[in-house]
Amino acid sequence: MSVSSDPPGSAAARPLVEAAEAAVLRALVDPQQALYAGRTVLAAARRARAAEAEVIALRAMALAARELGDLLGAEHCLRQAIGLPGAPSERRAQARLSLVTVRTERGHPLQALRVAALAWAYLSPLDRAKLDTQRAVALAHLGRHQEAIAACDRSLRALVAAPGTIDDRRFLAGGLLNRGLIHAYRGDWDAAMRDIAACLQIARHAGLHHLARLSAANLPFLSVRRGDIAGAFDHYREAEDTLFGFPERLATMRADFAGALLAAHLPGEARAMLSLAVPDLEASGAQVALAEARLKLAQVELLTGDPRSARQVAEQAAQELAEQERLSWLPLAHEVVLRARLALGPVTPELVGELIRCADELEDAAAHVVAAAALRLVAAEAALALDDHPAASAQLRRLT
Repeated sequence: MSVSSDPPGSAAARPLVEAAEAAVLRALVDPQQALYAGRTVLAAARRARAAEAEVIALRAMALAARELGDLLGAEHCLRQAIGLPGAPSERRAQARLSLVTVRTERGHPLQALRVAALAWAYLSPLDRAKLDTQRAVALAHLGRHQEAIAACDRSLRALVAAPGTIDDRRFLAGGLLNRGLIHAYRGDWDAAMRDIAACLQIARHAGLHHLARLSAANLPFLSVRRGDIAGAFDHYREAEDTLFGFPERLATMRADFAGALLAAHLPGEARAMLSLAVPDLEASGAQVALAEARLKLAQVELLTGDPRSARQVAEQAAQELAEQERLSWLPLAHEVVLRARLALGPVTPELVGELIRCADELEDAAAHVVAAAALRLVAAEAALALDDHPAASAQLRRLT
């Protein structure tokens, strides 16, 4: 004789469901405590054969693990939740909602979008808005910034009108944070700062202190981008203190800060940040952030006079970006490889052709037009070194 799970609404399962839901809400406030609570509820739910409580508890554990930098553990819990027999479809879809960001961070943004598509049909309108905040992260890492902004805008309109539970506030603040970061990718620093400041205000007012810390961790690189180098290092020291104990989050912040320092022509300081960030990103399995950090490290190596290392690191970054299907990022890695080859010599017609093609690819991506112009000038100089005046003139005309 088989024993079936309690139906979702049964009186016996209800207290466990409520305890599991409380653990989910706790994940962004106190992830360590949420992890413990999730494990406790999970054990009780399995004894009681309460499938709904079990799937929610697994999701709570996943959310907590993600905040603590254990992306592999987070994915493992979510896959258990999604595959749990007898669990309500909506609850499994909510687990997929959470899996979207984890798959993105582990280096599979296109797969993350497929996970989101599978979840969509089983979610309530409000949960669909929350899903959009997660889809935006995947879209942004694929370079589809306009779609990412649209997803954030859609979700924020719905979340502003939501009842205002702690979970609603969490996703509203998170949606603002995501949109702010996408604005930053596009170089719109003022819009980025507005959204991140709004995220900070909502998170602090709602008592979401961990989310507030994550939001504040973006202030160092935004301050550099806005020209406040001294203020950036002040923000960095504060963020370093508040993110202690969250190695993956701290490493991501350091890598982002390094990118801003690199743009401010401070490659030595950027190298120091990346030397701290890369090992923790490797250890946590944060493949998306790791590939970006390697690309920045390659740029640092080039600027500090080591083209051989620059080429090696850039080729590794290019391989990782290709494996992640992040095609819009590949021209940036190829640019470093080509500049390194140029530094190592000799100049050849084939290399000039590759420089021109890479400049064209960079120009096709709106976010990389400045890099495209700089590389086009390099291509013109290389063409002149070969006395190919028509090719050089053609590239210079593209700059005017």
